[in-house]
Amino acid sequence: MRAWPRSPMVAAMAPCGALARTNQSAHGFCEALMKTINLELLRQGPSHNQLLSPLVPYLAVCDNHEATTLHFPKEHRDVLASLQALRYIGNQQADEAVRRHLEDRRAHELRSLGEMLGNWLGEIPGLLNALGQAAGNFIHARLVLSASELALLPFELAISPPGFPGPGQHALLQSSAPICLTRESRRAAGARYRAPFRPRILFVFADLPGAPVPYEAHVQALREAIDPWVAHRDDDIPEMLTILANPTLGELHDACASAAYTHVHLLAHGGRLDQRQEAHLTVQLPDGRGGVEQVTGRNLARALRPVQNGGDRLQRPVVVTLAVCDSGSPVPVPLNPTGDSILHALHEAGIPLVVGSQFPLTFQGSVVMASVLYEYLLAARDPRAAFVDLRRQLAVRLAHTHDWASIVCYVSLADDHDDVNLSAELRRLDFRLAALARRMSVRTEATQESREERARLLAAQVEQEIQGLRRRIGDDTGKQAAIERICAGTYRRLGVAIGATSSPLCRTYARLARDAYLRSYQFEPGASWVLTAALREQLSLTALGDDRPATLGAPADKLWMARDASTAQQLNLLSGQNLFWALTERLELLLLKQASLPTTEVPVSAEEITDLCQQIAQREEWGGDNRTVLLQHLYRLNAPPYRDIVTVPLLSLAHRTLDGSQEKRDSRDAEPMAKSVKPRRTGAPTKIAKKKS
Repeated sequence: MRAWPRSPMVAAMAPCGALARTNQSAHGFCEALMKTINLELLRQGPSHNQLLSPLVPYLAVCDNHEATTLHFPKEHRDVLASLQALRYIGNQQADEAVRRHLEDRRAHELRSLGEMLGNWLGEIPGLLNALGQAAGNFIHARLVLSASELALLPFELAISPPGFPGPGQHALLQSSAPICLTRESRRAAGARYRAPFRPRILFVFADLPGAPVPYEAHVQALREAIDPWVAHRDDDIPEMLTILANPTLGELHDACASAAYTHVHLLAHGGRLDQRQEAHLTVQLPDGRGGVEQVTGRNLARALRPVQNGGDRLQRPVVVTLAVCDSGSPVPVPLNPTGDSILHALHEAGIPLVVGSQFPLTFQGSVVMASVLYEYLLAARDPRAAFVDLRRQLAVRLAHTHDWASIVCYVSLADDHDDVNLSAELRRLDFRLAALARRMSVRTEATQESREERARLLAAQVEQEIQGLRRRIGDDTGKQAAIERICAGTYRRLGVAIGATSSPLCRTYARLARDAYLRSYQFEPGASWVLTAALREQLSLTALGDDRPATLGAPADKLWMARDASTAQQLNLLSGQNLFWALTERLELLLLKQASLPTTEVPVSAEEITDLCQQIAQREEWGGDNRTVLLQHLYRLNAPPYRDIVTVPLLSLAHRTLDGSQEKRDSRDAEPMAKSVKPRRTGAPTKIAKKKS
């Protein structure tokens, strides 16, 4: 198998240490102006045991428009014959003349099916009206099907009739108004898609004898997708990406029970299982005896949603992507009375987002699918924009195939998805930029010039991405404040990563960080802690010889006194986690006091620092991530450019006091435990590793 070329976005970001693709104008347009159209196709009777026929009436309901009665124009067997031509059957083994004939028939059926489906949908006045109202926007078409025979139809192939955007073109590829088509089941469990803050991916592949799969290319695609989020490759990659090679269904079940994976990517061949006068399309996995097990969609759903080890709830991945041929297509009625496809079964089992293929998917297409989807999903970007981008990339890169039409997406979104997803995207962006800055700071072999050049490249790409986000958030002051804090944090980290305080670039980033913190406070005055951060940057600028005033805010002494008074008041009003962080901010203000008020006659005493640190360490919030965050912050204050603006002996005292208090607390908690719990032997934790084929 030839090596699949690195994607343009990966090549473009390589000089900056694998920064993910930025929000360019096209993508910002897609995600900013989202118009959702709901279309449901219904019929009388049970959802199963029905054939397509012009005699069967369907009811089409689109948003709040009047319902319309439809009759499908083709018989069931004619649809099956057309679909058979899209399966590439015999194309590889046939001679040139037969292959050309099969290719001509495939192209004819793509056009014929597309026109038939487009004209049928064009008979729905409510849909035409809704599309007209959404002109110029990014359109999300939610297709809800209750009749299982309709799941056979490749609506993704539809060609726009008159009245649709881009008439005469495939509706999902035209450029007049980008359309994302997703499917949904009425019977799906109530889970809604929420982008996880800390993704954890399980990559499962079945490379069976005589049926190889391009697992190495998929590993490369996933590695490139997670690379921007990794601060320390040796430690973070195993935590973020687990590879499970050639598992049985039971081993897949055990792996999912042992860890809370947020994303599962499955690469395998599709098969078919005939039993008890029924047939099901399947995923082929090893059976543990040298053979192949045909795993149905419902059995796969049970394996992906096991009971958590040692817990009392079912595991639930947020995303499942299947690079499996026919995973989105059901076996036709009457061989499969339920009409369920593998994707449909997973979605009904409560997995919010499921992506697969309704036709055979080429090896190259499966790699593009993994690369594009996980680039978007790990960044918490809108999955609907990912689906549009994926189809268009498949249509361009693999124009000789119809992989673009094979992709089927089942997703359940919450009513407030746009707002919640943008907030998640902002958090993930901040996390990614922090990881990249940490990687820059540990590159000890880099020269000063190369570090500054990498910082400039990263800053330029960050600014481009931030501009796309600003266009999307509009007048939401809370999110505007969050964006300014992300900018400030990025500039602060870049200044630290450069290392040399004598560098003009270090002063530039400190100034940009200060101004961004002050703009954030202007957008959201309630988040007054940013004033402390702005004060820290202002003082570091003074220490670096830059006395230019901020465009917003006040001199350092007035800023310190205002924030000190506010913090003192908060200590009497807050409780719990908020009080804990108010105490830590009070500690930083005391460490900055001498630089803020150099003429003060009341210096900070060691007793004052010790007392405050003991108050922090005695709180129940002290420990775990909170302890790590605070100690890391104190460590940063002891590094350039901040070490010149704090009283270093007091900083060292604070660090020692907090560390010592934690050791005493650990020993105090461990002593009664040791007396009451008898030692017992425990097995080693299960480690998921690659198995030999």
